[in-house]
Amino acid sequence: MECYECQLEFEEPHRLPRILTTCGHTLCHSCVSTLLVSNSVICPQCNTKNPATSVNSFPANIALIQLRQKPAQDLCEIHGKSLEGYCNNDHKVLCVSCILDSGHKSHDISSISKAAGKQREILSNLALSALQNEQGLIKEEQELENLTKISYENYEKVLKEFSGFYEAIREALLARENEMVARMKTTLDEDLAIIDERHKQNKKQACLIQSFKSELERAESENDLELISRFKSREAVAKQACSKLQAFSKSDAFSQFSREIEANFFWKLIKQVFAYAPKSKIQPKKNEEKVPLALANAAFSKDLRGNAKPVVEIEKKGGKKEVKQRPATVKPTQKKPKQIGRPKESSAGQTPHDDGLFEWNDDFSGFHKPPDEFAFSMKSFDLASLYKAPQANIYTLGGFSDKGLVSLECYNCTTNSSDFLADSLTSRTQFGAISLNNSILMIGGKHAGKRISSSEEYNIHTNEWLLSDITLTSPRSGFAAMSISNDIYVLGGSDGVPLRVFECFNDRGWSSLPPMKQRRDETAGTVGPDLQIYSIGGYGGGEMMCLNSSERFSMETNSWEEIPSMQVPRRALSAVTLPDGIYAIGGYDGGKYLKTLEKFDIRMGKWINLASMKHARCTLSAVVSPDCQFIYAIGGFNGSALAVVERYSVVEDKWTELLPLQNPRFMHSSVLISD
Repeated sequence: MECYECQLEFEEPHRLPRILTTCGHTLCHSCVSTLLVSNSVICPQCNTKNPATSVNSFPANIALIQLRQKPAQDLCEIHGKSLEGYCNNDHKVLCVSCILDSGHKSHDISSISKAAGKQREILSNLALSALQNEQGLIKEEQELENLTKISYENYEKVLKEFSGFYEAIREALLARENEMVARMKTTLDEDLAIIDERHKQNKKQACLIQSFKSELERAESENDLELISRFKSREAVAKQACSKLQAFSKSDAFSQFSREIEANFFWKLIKQVFAYAPKSKIQPKKNEEKVPLALANAAFSKDLRGNAKPVVEIEKKGGKKEVKQRPATVKPTQKKPKQIGRPKESSAGQTPHDDGLFEWNDDFSGFHKPPDEFAFSMKSFDLASLYKAPQANIYTLGGFSDKGLVSLECYNCTTNSSDFLADSLTSRTQFGAISLNNSILMIGGKHAGKRISSSEEYNIHTNEWLLSDITLTSPRSGFAAMSISNDIYVLGGSDGVPLRVFECFNDRGWSSLPPMKQRRDETAGTVGPDLQIYSIGGYGGGEMMCLNSSERFSMETNSWEEIPSMQVPRRALSAVTLPDGIYAIGGYDGGKYLKTLEKFDIRMGKWINLASMKHARCTLSAVVSPDCQFIYAIGGFNGSALAVVERYSVVEDKWTELLPLQNPRFMHSSVLISD
């Protein structure tokens, strides 16, 4: 029994059935109330107009109400008997005959009330579950509201951050444009000045020719004596008029400007602006040594000093403490810059095959070749460096060729030229070299096959070598040395056996830091962009042979931790730091010399293969350009001393050969110093 209009069953009080008095059809109270317009109801069933002043004007259909209120008799559809049981197997209500029927005799039968109670319990549990689900939906909706709010906040934050990036790019591009326009204008002015100077020379020569022509005209009307008397002066004028100017040759000064160079600049700009770089919380002290990658910061130096433990001061046999004084200035014979050629070398030293000088373990450490992969993430944070070209010189010193070397070569990265500077006081191999203020410190290593602890210092302004009062706590070679805020850090090496030692030297003397986990001779050390000190590969001694393991020292925890192993074991390698990670270059794997390049990506936490060098080698040196765009791999050994110099482009993942060393060398060191 349903309302014709809304198709819902009649019920009290809202859908009480009411009779339309004119047509006799029945609608529910709610529909009549809706259809009552202008004191009448149009029957939706027959379209008859039924006048009425209110809904109550239409009487209730008592017959339908009584019919609905009369309960239906619960009888079995099959037997016509009262329903008295419920089959839990077939989920059917049963009468007595159904229960006694063979089809339900073995089934689980319960009373109607018991079955209804059980089903009410099930519905109650389902209702509870539905309520919990509803509460979960309400909670999730609240979370979605919060997420919506957070999304808008993140949008505003990222939009603001990227707007800053884009503004930085625009500023850098504008600065670059202004610089390039100024350079082009300067080039134009220089070009025009050269042309103008040539105009003046031509004009002067033309005047001399005209003067000579005038003299010739006068000579035609002169007698012999007059002509002879004026011949000398006219001959001088004639020689000037007949002398030819040097052929005018001018190179295209504007060839230095190219779209390719600018396109490469734009690429680097975009890559670097959006790159990650750690920032020091404490600003560097004024007048401190500028260390690439912003590593020279007071915070790092302070933390390491705070964790350092003093070494027992060295005493002489008499019990007195040894105090090392700086000796009187020693000025070796100065050398003027030379053209490319072999300089005079020290006679001290041994052949490169002398085991006392160049120690190899002939055991082969096997390794598997990992799959090549390349992930490029070059990073930086100094926009100014993108449109300024810092002047940089690479100082390559010491090492061995056919004898121990004392020569110092200076390579100008801008002009691609090199010169010899003053010889060092002592020939050395497998030593440490670091930049300190305006000088280069050469410390420890081997001299004539014997390990030493002394050091000497080169002043780049005066081109002089001086003995230094800095002395290692024990003679050693094959160690890694680095400088941070003018503090010197030394790790690993060998004093006859590979060492784990890690020490720091500052104005308070030598201090010991926690030793490395692994003994490492011929290791490569560097300070990472995460401001941790890394020791890469090396020779562990005994069965360790060539190491592919690496570890790093945390200034926060004052401890060493292992990092993932390199894909290739390496000793006598070189390592440098760029803002995106540590680069391990070349070396020896126990069986062959290496030309491979691996990068430890700080963020990814794994080693990645990059383009290999053109020349396999070990005991090479490597430095990074001031703008962090290039790595220079210098010299080395692959059966003989090498003079080759290669430059790796981080942007292009490509090696290029440069001007070679004037002296082939290996077991040497190189230091880059920029303006």
